[in-house]
Amino acid sequence: MLFGSYKWAERIFLIMSLAFFAYPVAMILGHPDWGQVGTHLAIPHMEPSQDFILLAVALIGTTVSPYMQFYAAAGVVDRGAKPADYKLIRADAVLGAVFACAISVTIIIATASAIGGTGPLESAAQAAEALKPVAGHSAELLFAFGLIGASALAGAVVPLSASYAVGEAAGVERSVSRSFRDAPLFLGLFTAQIALGAIVALTPIDVIQLLIGTQVLQGLISPIVLVYLLVLTNRRSVLGDAANGPRYRIAATAVVVGVAAMSTILLVQTLLGWLGLA
Repeated sequence: MLFGSYKWAERIFLIMSLAFFAYPVAMILGHPDWGQVGTHLAIPHMEPSQDFILLAVALIGTTVSPYMQFYAAAGVVDRGAKPADYKLIRADAVLGAVFACAISVTIIIATASAIGGTGPLESAAQAAEALKPVAGHSAELLFAFGLIGASALAGAVVPLSASYAVGEAAGVERSVSRSFRDAPLFLGLFTAQIALGAIVALTPIDVIQLLIGTQVLQGLISPIVLVYLLVLTNRRSVLGDAANGPRYRIAATAVVVGVAAMSTILLVQTLLGWLGLA
């Protein structure tokens, strides 16, 4: 990230993401109850408990992450896209979202088949059990490879998002393809965040709980970011012909309302819990 270009970083992360294709295979080899899978895909299982809402918001936070909204826009600029490329960029964003959700579904089904009903995950080794149908005794090794890829991707994208936002607010050079001399604030802030993340990772903190906590926080922040994003992407005075059409407006509004509703329910439940009313 520091010495290469955006094009090369993008290619490396795409290669790392190939490890996730092990999950669709693990899902099939895990022999889940396909009737139950189909039922829950058509009629989602919901519970009014705070723990369930907490994890639901965490799932939203890790899927519709606020930082991804900043990175997606800044990445388009950094790759040097032109207005003529907007249609392909939109297709790329839509297909990427569909692919991510499809892989997430296979991860959930594969994990449920392997360790479903045993309670919450407590370690990465336990999560690796889902890949045993594919890799056998090498499941932990395959999971580790995928985890390294996902961690490297998140370890770059999350700090980059903050660096892009700060660089844009400060009006300074901001590009992965630039050197430290050309973009000292952008790359310096990125490096500082990597160092801070490494320090936290070396502490004895429970990373699973930390991960869920940060995802819940993202889920609570997401509606705020998405509302502003929706307003901007609907304005033809800002985006011209690239602004959202009627179908995108309806779909995006429905998503924002749904995310906001989940976050509001969690906040209300939390406040009532603090007051001893729930």
